[in-house]
Amino acid sequence: MPEFEETDFVIVGAGIAGLRAAIGLAGDGARVLVVTKEALGESNTNYAQGGIAVAMSGEEDVALHLEDTVNAGDGLVNREAARVLVEEGPQRVEELLRWGTDFDREGGQLMLTREGAHSRNRILHAHGDATGAEIGRSLLRHARSMPKITLTEWTTTLDLLVEGGEVAGAVLLSREGEVRQVRSRAVLLASGGAGLRVLGLEGAVPVEGGLPLMVGGKIIGAIGLSGDTSEHDGQCARAGAEAVQ
Repeated sequence: MPEFEETDFVIVGAGIAGLRAAIGLAGDGARVLVVTKEALGESNTNYAQGGIAVAMSGEEDVALHLEDTVNAGDGLVNREAARVLVEEGPQRVEELLRWGTDFDREGGQLMLTREGAHSRNRILHAHGDATGAEIGRSLLRHARSMPKITLTEWTTTLDLLVEGGEVAGAVLLSREGEVRQVRSRAVLLASGGAGLRVLGLEGAVPVEGGLPLMVGGKIIGAIGLSGDTSEHDGQCARAGAEAVQ
């Protein structure tokens, strides 16, 4: 059994969600370990082609953006959630701009286009259809500049440590076969796949291959792996069994 390491927070996943959470936590002084099973920069974020709808023209535009969003949902939209989205959107975009995100511009100004049910031009893109890749690049660059954040790639999460009925860390496996047990105040699962629950496909693995995700030795879901994973699957299964004994 490997010795315990310690940090404040473990974040599983290094896409937009995981990196933004890490930046926020580290900005408050916390030590953060971010782990991803692939190379840094390789995530669904990297392949997101759509733009960002954001009201950058003041309070009137924000109010209209809310109405456009609610109307487009045809009764399915949670108005309070939509209000948070449209009101905080401009602040989040300003953050991305400060951190170096290169959104498309025209004549030196942000280029805004109109799509779908939007009644005004308010869609931002980066490098055409590479919006996700550009945001991911800027977030990763900013995260790397923060000494409180440790970024670890090619590392699979085998299990969540549970103490007294609460998650207290994670069991990790490196590509070289090293098993690590990391204690933390909390673990954030930002590894994607939550949309499968909406479709009733909780047991599905979103990419080729997959490993069980365990909490305290009990299987609760699956972690996806891409490519030829047969050797890695066996290695993870053996290490996982040893780690939870």
